[in-house]
Amino acid sequence: MLFRSKNILPLVAALGLLGACDSKDAEPKKDAKADAAKGDKKDEPKKDAKKDEAKPAAEAKPAAAAADAEAPKDIVDTAVAAGDFKTLAIALGKAGLVETLKGDGPFTVFAPTDAAFAKIPKADLDALLAKPDDLKKVLLMHVVSGKVMAADAAKLTEAEMMSGDKLPVVATDGVTLGGSKITKTDIVTSNGVIHVIDTVILPKS
Repeated sequence: MLFRSKNILPLVAALGLLGACDSKDAEPKKDAKADAAKGDKKDEPKKDAKKDEAKPAAEAKPAAAAADAEAPKDIVDTAVAAGDFKTLAIALGKAGLVETLKGDGPFTVFAPTDAAFAKIPKADLDALLAKPDDLKKVLLMHVVSGKVMAADAAKLTEAEMMSGDKLPVVATDGVTLGGSKITKTDIVTSNGVIHVIDTVILPKS
């Protein structure tokens, strides 16, 4: 009996090892395809929701900028942007008329170009620019309250200016206002219209 008991221990141990091996083999095998699919999903680049949301806003900016560019400017900004009215812009600032001509209006401005101001002797122009009250009166001789298009101006015999002066309008060879020739017409702005003239209108001495 002792012989048998000694020999049975290795057998039991062996059976135990076999059982352990069987239990490992019995574990369910993982699905390699499922794991591969999961790996593919992880590798897929995530969509950036914030970038996608930002696209419509970014696309809207050029449209908004285009709308701003097409929107008409007021009389002062239009004159400044044209580049031919630098002296007029300076004069409006010195006379305190910038805010007036940026107001609702409407106004009709007969705008002298830089070349028109250059016809005035420099000493006289400097003296005029140094006197805000006199300068304001001169500039208001170039402004009509209301919107007067060229076709309507050509029908007039005189125009009442915001200075209180009444200037003759002559429409024989082109159109002149107070002796100054209108060289360009109907520049429409958000608060009125600009007509370009070739000579600064000055009070009669």
